[in-house]
Amino acid sequence: MNYEQLIQNFLSIMANELSPNDFEIVKQNIRKISIKFLEKESMSTSGLYNPNGLITLHRKDEVTFYHELFHASSSYYDENKLVLNSGFHHQHINEKKDIGRGFNEGYTELLTQRYFGKNGDSGYSNELHYAKLIEHLIGKEQMQSFYFKSSLDDLITEMCKYNSLENVLKFIENMDKFIILTELKENKIHSFSENTPFTEYSKWFDELNEYVNQTYNELNQFIIESHLNKLYNDSDYEKKKAELMAMMSTPLSFNFREYSFNIDLQMSGNNRTI
Repeated sequence: MNYEQLIQNFLSIMANELSPNDFEIVKQNIRKISIKFLEKESMSTSGLYNPNGLITLHRKDEVTFYHELFHASSSYYDENKLVLNSGFHHQHINEKKDIGRGFNEGYTELLTQRYFGKNGDSGYSNELHYAKLIEHLIGKEQMQSFYFKSSLDDLITEMCKYNSLENVLKFIENMDKFIILTELKENKIHSFSENTPFTEYSKWFDELNEYVNQTYNELNQFIIESHLNKLYNDSDYEKKKAELMAMMSTPLSFNFREYSFNIDLQMSGNNRTI
């Protein structure tokens, strides 16, 4: 791959899509990157961005590279607060606090597919689904600007117009769970031995699937509440509600299991909450 050519293509498209201020952030961050290719295929990721400026690729794939360029273009280290900011992912180094990882991967994948297409399964289909629904709530330009400014706080403030702070933070925490549970699942599989009874194996995965189903329902509840709060007294309420239902009706999957939801039932039990 011609990395320099891909970078120039990335910058050209972003120049046309972003505000001048947001594009300036992208340009400054892209100047800092270096690229490393490792022949050995990684089982967990096809690409990785380290906030010191290094993009590591495990396969020569243009879409993966663009995904990592989005990470690179939206990252910086706050030396005063000791916080590593990457889009909507904030890591507090000393306190070992980590928030927004799932949300960030979902929105990064949304931008990648929007501007550069899709190449297979990114592994972030759940995060992508809910990132789309939040962008639908607050608006494309606003959401993109928050992302490139690495402003999770501004995103939270905007989301709080339509729900409580407690619920917004819970939603972001739930978004992180898909990555955490995937890593937990992989570690658990490696811990099982040939002598592990099938009942123990089956019980653990049944509990996992029940927990995942609960997480989906909590995420859906937040989306429904937030959108209906926004649509309250809207003259096109029924039309926009139907659009939301269509967006939310897509079956989702985790651990090779498909989950379907009765969105109409969840909506019918909702009243305005703010």
